[in-house]
Amino acid sequence: RAVGLRLMDGRIKRADAVILAGDSRSAVFDLLDEQGEDERLTDQFDKLRLHAPVVCVAIGVNRSMSDFPASVSGTNFPLAEPKVIDGRKRDRIVVRASSGSADRSANDPPKTVLFVLLDASYDEWVEREGDEQADQEAQRDLTRDVVEALEQRFPELSDYVEMTDVVTPPMWRRRTGSWNGSIRGWLLTPETLRLRIPRRIRGLDGVVLAGQWTEPGGGVSRAAVSGRYAAELVCRDQGKRFNTQFP
Repeated sequence: RAVGLRLMDGRIKRADAVILAGDSRSAVFDLLDEQGEDERLTDQFDKLRLHAPVVCVAIGVNRSMSDFPASVSGTNFPLAEPKVIDGRKRDRIVVRASSGSADRSANDPPKTVLFVLLDASYDEWVEREGDEQADQEAQRDLTRDVVEALEQRFPELSDYVEMTDVVTPPMWRRRTGSWNGSIRGWLLTPETLRLRIPRRIRGLDGVVLAGQWTEPGGGVSRAAVSGRYAAELVCRDQGKRFNTQFP
C-alpha cells in the first residue's frame, strides 16, 4: 500500500492517498522501480498510438498583432508555397499569438509572441542532442524556416523579430516527464474512443492515476475530468460520499 512519497532529499511526506498525474510508464518504471508493474498499463505503450511529439518555436516580435484572430487552438492557414521544415514538407501551419499588453505601460511599444507547434521526430532530435553544434544548427535552421513560412501570412515579419526560442521533443520529456515528448498523450482513435484506462495499479492500494494519460485525446479539459474521477475514487476508498458543487 502506498502511504506517501519519499522526496529526492530523503524527506518523507505521508498521505492518506497518492494521486499520480504523470504517465503510467513513469509511475511504474521510475517512481515504483518496476515493483508495481501492471501489464494493463504498460502494454498500452506497445499497442496504443501517441499524439505525435512536437517541436515548439516561439518568436517574439516588436509589433502589435491586434488583427490576429483570437483562438485557443491557434490559427491554421495554408502556405501559398509549401515548405520543408524540420525535414517534413508542410503545406499548412498553425500559429498562436500572445500579446504582452497586460504587462506593459501605456508608453511601451506593443509586442507579441507567436507560437508555432510542428509534428516532429523524437528520435531524430535525441540523436541531434548528441552533437551540441548540430543541435544548435538544427534549431537555428528550424527558426529561420518557420519565420520565412510566417512571412507568407505576415510580410516582413523578420524585420520585427526580437527573440526566438525552441523547445524540442527531448526537452518536453525532460521538463514535463511526458513519455517521448508527447504533449497530449494517447491519440484519440476509434480504438481508444471507448477505451477505459485503469486508474489503479494492480496489487498496490492507496494509488489513483489521473492526468491526460488516463483520458485518450489529452488536453486540459480531459485532464481536469480525470481529476474529478480521481477524487471520486479517493472518496470511495475512504468511505466518504462524493459530493460536487457547481459555481
